Amino acid sequence: MRRIQGIILAGSLLYNTLFSQIAPGQWREILPYYEFTKIVPAGHLLYCPARYGIMVYDCLEESYSRLSKINGLSETDIADIAYYPAGNCLLVGYLSSNIDIIRNKEIINMPDIKNKSSLTGKSIYGIRVIGSLAYVCCSFGIVVIDLEKLEIKDTYYPGDGLSTLAVYDICLYNDNLYSATRQGIYRAAASNPNLGNYANWTRDNSLPYPDSSYSRIVAYHGKLYALRQGTTKTLYVNNGNGWMVSSLTGAAGITNIDVTNGWLMLAGQQGVYLYGTDDNLQYSDEENGLYYGTLDNKGNFWVSNFGGIKTIKNNQTEKLIYVGGPWSAESFAIASRNGTTWIAHGGCLKFNFLPMYLSGGISVSSPDGWMLINKAYYPALDKAFDFIDMAIHPSNPAKAYGASLYGEGLYEFDEYGKKITIYTAENTRQAIQTNDYQNGLPRYRIGGLSFDQQNNLWFTLQFSPTPLVVMKSNGTFKSFTFNGMLNNYQERGAVLATSSGTKWIVLGKGKGLFVFDDNHTIDNESDDTYRLISVKVSEVENPTPYNDIRSIAEDHDGYIWLGTANGPVVYYNPYEILSKDISAARIKVPKYDGKYGALILLENETINDIAVDGGNRKWFATANSGAFLVSPDGKKQLFNFREENSPVFSNNILSVAVDNKTGEVFLGTSQGTAVYRGNATEGENTFGKIYVFPNPVRENYEGEIIITGLVENTNVKITDIAGNLVYETTSNGGQASWNGKTFSGQRVYTGVYLVFCTSADGSQTYVTKLLFIH
Repeated sequence: MRRIQGIILAGSLLYNTLFSQIAPGQWREILPYYEFTKIVPAGHLLYCPARYGIMVYDCLEESYSRLSKINGLSETDIADIAYYPAGNCLLVGYLSSNIDIIRNKEIINMPDIKNKSSLTGKSIYGIRVIGSLAYVCCSFGIVVIDLEKLEIKDTYYPGDGLSTLAVYDICLYNDNLYSATRQGIYRAAASNPNLGNYANWTRDNSLPYPDSSYSRIVAYHGKLYALRQGTTKTLYVNNGNGWMVSSLTGAAGITNIDVTNGWLMLAGQQGVYLYGTDDNLQYSDEENGLYYGTLDNKGNFWVSNFGGIKTIKNNQTEKLIYVGGPWSAESFAIASRNGTTWIAHGGCLKFNFLPMYLSGGISVSSPDGWMLINKAYYPALDKAFDFIDMAIHPSNPAKAYGASLYGEGLYEFDEYGKKITIYTAENTRQAIQTNDYQNGLPRYRIGGLSFDQQNNLWFTLQFSPTPLVVMKSNGTFKSFTFNGMLNNYQERGAVLATSSGTKWIVLGKGKGLFVFDDNHTIDNESDDTYRLISVKVSEVENPTPYNDIRSIAEDHDGYIWLGTANGPVVYYNPYEILSKDISAARIKVPKYDGKYGALILLENETINDIAVDGGNRKWFATANSGAFLVSPDGKKQLFNFREENSPVFSNNILSVAVDNKTGEVFLGTSQGTAVYRGNATEGENTFGKIYVFPNPVRENYEGEIIITGLVENTNVKITDIAGNLVYETTSNGGQASWNGKTFSGQRVYTGVYLVFCTSADGSQTYVTKLLFIH
């Protein structure tokens, strides 16, 4: 049993809390808070689960907070939640069969079911609290938890004993436990001490379809309700005189039934309905797309829909609570600049670039909140699938370009996606071409995007006679055929426009690289040079694993880093690659165990993505081991963020991006994006906008103190007012950090401290002040 202390439920209705700065070393989330399938009243709080987190609304404060893996939950993929009033406990069940119990701002993890190796294919379908017991309905039966002792009391196995039976719901009616299973309704005497024996459970064969699948079973004021699954769901009711089809308003087209805060709730295609005793309809909201309804402790009627929760009064929406977030948790590619973040919700198999036909589109953080750019809101994107790369315009973060692996052209999103332009053969003078047609219509497959230093946008095309195209800064297009050299290399992926002007193209199916130099004359092809590159690695005889390239990046020294299926390699002399057969190098990490030799950096790891931060340090996104941060030369591992030791949502990190103005690092997975505030930013040209935060440093602050707005590799000295040196460091790019302690590890005294900043060449200096309260 694992305990995590100090989970504070606090938040704000203001949207900008979603994007507010976090302190270095801290985390925030980017998750979709949509489809609130339930509203669980708990005093003045309403708990509303979405798939990846829980929105907690405080009816007294009229504010909300979010609860996710970032601030204490064990996992994502929430299956159900339930509340135990007597113990003020919230139970959270996950599809993996893991369970969290939140009590008194403490999260207690109960992984017993998940860790039971004798059970395979375990899932949780629902949780019911009856008295002081929680009945966890699982794919194999029912697990009973004693909520006072916080321990598993028993396990029940309704069924015929021949195999385990999935149980979806359970209730207590007339001293009997009724369970809804995939093969009917089973009942047993609640007082029977041996309900772990299947023989003590009996199927209710009086139902019209006794062996059908039933998803819900609830008891309310002397009546038993059972919801039968099927193409058309049917609600049956038993008042003690046998089963019959329910005639309640809302029963037709029903999708859910529950008892909530003393009311019988029906939800379905017609709306949400709350019934009191004697089938009296008291509250309703008749519209499509509603999931649940309940009353809070003040008697306000709440319903949930796709976007959030709302109160209904006199058939009108009185208050709407919207949390939002990106459209999807799938974060295949991320780009961020100056605090604006673009996320591509596509996907592909990076080895051969096979599309997955995901239609999640693009999400972007705008001043007005998350903008959702997909076919649900923009008909122009009806045929756009698998956005796998994003490129933000260098001078306008509100404008970006999307690479769709199976779409209608190059997608331009302006004004945070409010304006969309699609570039095809017709409006680029045939620069963009394709050999791929579906039902006579062209399908364009763009594999990667990259801006060069002149703001020209380069992108690759698959299954096209024009494998590389550039959209010049003036808006005109130019394509390149390379005399058919790439005709046998149709799977073309990422393209990197380097600081020297060369373009590096990743070829799929383990075929290495293609490198091209236009000699800074885009329109003059007579001076172009290009060649196919089979990646050779020093001291490695077989280059095959290193030709399977998954990612590429250039660092501040102009070195080219390749992320391969066998770890990272680097070209230290990339300017020679078009004229010589040069080798890439693996990074040798010195051993620190007193023995000779070295380890190879991330050997045998698949490197999905690479990002370089403001301090020239490298972030590697791996397919199996989380994210790694290494020193500029790669020889020192600084961090390894995994599911087991950090809030990242998966050890398969699909994408990594760094916003070099804010220092935030975005770690994208199929389960959402975790954002880590790093301590490196892009260096400034001059000391014009230096500031220190927090300032003043309060007595209860224990985090890092940040000096930002520096030029690269600034020497930072911190002294007391008398001039005594207490700390000295060198900035990571444009930012330096201090833990508030002296060289001897003692926290400094209360007082004013001077921060002296000097550029690496000594040509620039700056002094600022910091107040420290101890």
